[in-house]
Amino acid sequence: MALSDTLTEYVQDHPDESTEAVAKALHLRPSRVRDGLAILEASGTVINRPSQTTDGRGRPHNRKGWYLASESQLTTVPPSGTDRDGHNTAANDRPTVPSYIDGTGTDRSDIERAEVLADRAARDYRERP
Repeated sequence: MALSDTLTEYVQDHPDESTEAVAKALHLRPSRVRDGLAILEASGTVINRPSQTTDGRGRPHNRKGWYLASESQLTTVPPSGTDRDGHNTAANDRPTVPSYIDGTGTDRSDIERAEVLADRAARDYRERP
């Protein structure tokens, strides 16, 4: 299972968890979870918002917890290359989405690109001297 799927599923099942709690529960490095959640937040899948918890003595503490983005926070944006009616003006009937990886443009989704970037970063980190 890809990291983004694992994180999304965990946040769905355990809302209001901190980054550190997610990392501990999934037995992953906090930096990897932080980067993965940041990518999911940028894509609009999850949000990090303040919440109030209590400690063992019942004292309130403010912190930030992760939640799935609610449907009301998501906006529908027509694909690139389409007009308001959804008519595709692209020559090949598939809009081209600019690629952050190589700059050439691709029809892969942002999440797929984010997963590729996360995998590359993890590989590069493991291969460091």
